[in-house]
Amino acid sequence: ACLSCANSAGAWIAGMGHGHRALALALLGLHLWCLSLRGHRPFAFPADEDADELLGLKSKSQNPFDILGLSRASKQAAVRPAFRKLAAKLHPDIAGTGDAAAFRQVLWAYRELSEADGWRRWRRSRGRFEKSMKFSNDFEELFEDAVDAGPDSLDEWEEVFRKRQAEKAAQVQKTQQQLVRRIIQGTYQEKGSNHGRPIFRKALETGESVAIYYWDEKDGADCDGWWIGAEVGGDMVFAFNVNQASMFPPFMGWRFPLRGPLDNSLRVQLGNNRSEVQVTFES
Repeated sequence: ACLSCANSAGAWIAGMGHGHRALALALLGLHLWCLSLRGHRPFAFPADEDADELLGLKSKSQNPFDILGLSRASKQAAVRPAFRKLAAKLHPDIAGTGDAAAFRQVLWAYRELSEADGWRRWRRSRGRFEKSMKFSNDFEELFEDAVDAGPDSLDEWEEVFRKRQAEKAAQVQKTQQQLVRRIIQGTYQEKGSNHGRPIFRKALETGESVAIYYWDEKDGADCDGWWIGAEVGGDMVFAFNVNQASMFPPFMGWRFPLRGPLDNSLRVQLGNNRSEVQVTFES
């Protein structure tokens, strides 16, 4: 339940019914994935290449790292320079080396790796996913805007692109929080104890449960407090309360989402007989 290991949710998600699939997908954006991957030697651009040589494996690979000539060991900050290097040669308006099809692939790779979820997903993948390149309607609009901007106005185009990314990320976060709220609010019954304090559980329609429990400092001081998670001591956790003195779940002072600020709209009300608690979100 420690902050440094509150990451993977695969097994719990796999057991969900259809009604919670959207939550499963949305929660992936909440997790900090601890990765240890080794890539190939970083790509180096020769002095002069034609469009095909610049793109490298464009006809053989649909992995964005390969398309941009980046190692999986690269930093995400390397994505933009790699894209701009290729765009300067492959933009359809460039005489001699311009290639609309190649530029489309480079732009797709740039979009995939410039988004946090895409960066993590592709770094984990070891294969090339030959059929994974998909050009959605929003991508086609992005492509047309980049082509219309021209090679000399890509800075302005990127500013608009980054603004769209920020808006999309904000909407995703909002959706995530709404979905998690639906999961954790409700009535919890006392079911056992952990580290000398009661555990309260809420059963879900899927047969899984959500737990409110206390975790002591044996895994570090930042783990000491009350947690709301998929299971006691598990990797998927939704909220944390640093109140270490309380023998029951604190009424207020919960950090939700987990890595966000305190959300005092989240209330955990202890019942009169102390055998149940009610989780609500007050407006």
